Amino acid sequence: EALKDISEVELYVAKRCNLVVASSAHVKKELVEKGIRASKIVVIHNNIEDFWFDSQERKQARQKAELVYSGRMGEDAFTIKLKGITRLIAILRKFPKVQKTVIGLTAKSDAFRAFFSRMPNMASYFNLRKKTVKRVLNSHYGDVYVNPGRYEGFCLSLVEAMSQGLIPVVFPIGVAPEIIQNGRNGYIVHNMREMTKRIEHLLSRKDLRERMAKETIRTAQQFRPDKIINEYIR
Repeated sequence: EALKDISEVELYVAKRCNLVVASSAHVKKELVEKGIRASKIVVIHNNIEDFWFDSQERKQARQKAELVYSGRMGEDAFTIKLKGITRLIAILRKFPKVQKTVIGLTAKSDAFRAFFSRMPNMASYFNLRKKTVKRVLNSHYGDVYVNPGRYEGFCLSLVEAMSQGLIPVVFPIGVAPEIIQNGRNGYIVHNMREMTKRIEHLLSRKDLRERMAKETIRTAQQFRPDKIINEYIR
């Protein structure tokens, strides 16, 4: 119901505007399906801040990959479900011997911290400053970023992770279908079984992760602020 309410507000506003900027092709498709003229919708992606692109030292992927989640986690049942947190927990539990890291944004950090502390080989961080998030993600070059969320308009955390050389295995949320090419710079999956198989495939394939990590960094370059500003000017 909450998502429906938000959608109705956005639709009300969009119908009364001369131009609508959609953050992804998926958002544009939703608006068109709800009766907004395609001719007045332009897709301009969100950008990530300049500091994500600060000097990148040459890195190597570790021999055995780790699993990483970064993003909002929510504090109510609706948002937790929307962000796929229960599915995330299920995926992490499938890999008890693999080192796992969760970087979460939530008002319920104490509850989440207590929960994840009972999971083997787990490190969890909550409500970090963005530049600290970057430092943590940068230490996971060549590792696997997982996101089993149910909906995103864009998904900044995905692009941020890719800018640091993490390899995404994600559901088709937000901008993911527009930028991820399976086997080149990550994988898009459609169910938990497929996500598990893709993770298993990547974990011990250092050569593959090395190649894909370079591609994720190249992909993230298109979200530099100067490039997005030029889109707005155009």
